[in-house]
Amino acid sequence: SFPAVHEDLTADVIIVGGGITGIATAFEMTERGLDVIIIDADQLLQGTTGHTTAKITSQHDVYYHELIQQIGMPKARLYVEANEKAKELIQARVKEYDIDCQLEIKDAYLYTKEESGVKKLKKELDAYKQLGIDREWKTALPFDADIKAALAMTQQAQFHPLHYLNALIDQLLERGVRIYEQTTAVDVKEGNRPAVVTQDGHHLTGRYIISCSHFPFYDGKGLYFTRIHPEQSYVVAAKTTKPLPDGMYLGIDQPAHSLRTAEWHGEEVVLIGGEGHK
Repeated sequence: SFPAVHEDLTADVIIVGGGITGIATAFEMTERGLDVIIIDADQLLQGTTGHTTAKITSQHDVYYHELIQQIGMPKARLYVEANEKAKELIQARVKEYDIDCQLEIKDAYLYTKEESGVKKLKKELDAYKQLGIDREWKTALPFDADIKAALAMTQQAQFHPLHYLNALIDQLLERGVRIYEQTTAVDVKEGNRPAVVTQDGHHLTGRYIISCSHFPFYDGKGLYFTRIHPEQSYVVAAKTTKPLPDGMYLGIDQPAHSLRTAEWHGEEVVLIGGEGHK
């Protein structure tokens, strides 16, 4: 745990949000020799990052066909490359710092039980081919599921994000990063030396301010509150009578459900997630 901010502070970089985005960004900044402050409105890792199914994958539901239509092939390809590089970066850090975080390489499957879903998956398969994504087309899954079709993105991964990030936090502390909790950002004062203003009126001044909160805390530019909304879904960790075959699984039919294994006190459980809503 970390203290709250009780005074005005200065650093090269002020990062708002203490989840995987904020911590990974702070790590990158310290690699470049910058002085960093991280603040979080609650506790580090207790938001989306601490409650995710934690798949390290470039597969984000049925996505790429639509992405190509919206932003074009070159930018869609950049999106794939960025996600793959992130996966490789996590794997490299796990190896470099010998982090025990249950990192496992697995294929990520999209599946459907409906004919309309087959059409969507075929369009997605075409998009994978255009983008050069390694894939496999399936008409059955290796467990008892009455599906019409499935599309696998191969060589993806899963891990325990808190074990991974706690190791990174130790590295950040060694590098002199200052971390504060129970500190809510409410505004930004712009200028040559911009400052984050906290709920208690303190100013955190830096050369750069990076918003890494799940929902943008600052709305002076994009009117985000009119265009986006938070969503929530649920997850149950279950002991199953049969093991879940190797892989991570996401249904594209509504309501969507996801399946992946995890280790809990030395036992394998299945994380069953879904039922998302605004």
